[in-house]
Amino acid sequence: MLRNLPASHAASRTRSIAEGSDAWHGEFSLGDQSNTNDEVVVHDGRPTAFPAPHARAVSFAWLIPAVLAEILLGAHFWRAGDWGLPLSFWAAPLLLLSGQRWSVRATQWLLVAGTLVWIVALAGFARTRIALGEPWIRMALILGGVVLLTAGSAIALQARRVLAAFAPPASGSAVPATAAFLLTAALLGIVHTTVHPSMLLLERFFPRTGWAEIMGLSVYAAWVTEKMLVPRQSPLWRRRIWGLFAIVFFAQLLLGLAGFTGFLMSGAVHFPVPALIAAGPLYRGEGFFMLVLFGATLAAVGPA
Repeated sequence: MLRNLPASHAASRTRSIAEGSDAWHGEFSLGDQSNTNDEVVVHDGRPTAFPAPHARAVSFAWLIPAVLAEILLGAHFWRAGDWGLPLSFWAAPLLLLSGQRWSVRATQWLLVAGTLVWIVALAGFARTRIALGEPWIRMALILGGVVLLTAGSAIALQARRVLAAFAPPASGSAVPATAAFLLTAALLGIVHTTVHPSMLLLERFFPRTGWAEIMGLSVYAAWVTEKMLVPRQSPLWRRRIWGLFAIVFFAQLLLGLAGFTGFLMSGAVHFPVPALIAAGPLYRGEGFFMLVLFGATLAAVGPA
């Protein structure tokens, strides 16, 4: 269980983590509890203890229902003929390997969405079977159990012993990182389902894999958010993020100019000059997507 320790307790062993980080990890001996060595994070002079290795193993056992629920969701979408959603749900348990608190929250929201998917599927299957005069009660009981498993696994991740096994970031970025993950997934999901041809590169070259790209970009958004919310490291990461963006952006443009039109957003060449991004929509009186995207990027990340 996660708890704060008085400053008077002395550290028995300490180890440094990343240079320039706002927190450090170690192991504390708790005075009268001499056989308890808890891994701790010290932030602003206040040590916070985490479970000993054997307790952490018990905590991770609570993750098994969530992993099973995500595997079942992947199988459900695979049966429907989609590739991206199965890959996304089957890869989702890997989020928890990061050890970050936001990965638990993101997994909970995925399971909430999965619960709704199973409820809709249950209602649809039951309605079809009733209309055809076929037996439906056993099917309803089985899918009802899957609904309870999925919802219950999301609730189980709220347990203290589970949260204690995942380090809270020193920058307090768990909530913003989770929000970035969800917002990216929601916005790209809307774009993926409403805009044709697809604006997702993976979907263009490998049909029915767009949701896998959305999952990857959502994880990237959460990771970037965590990096940008560490004040001493944000200038360095801002340059790196903009550098990566420039490499990918202009590499895509050059490939499009070389004749690979799949890399062009609309299939036609248009130069991504900031002045044209602003002037084009103003001249046409429509098509403000790129302008909004460019402005939101500057507002969120800042200039290079």
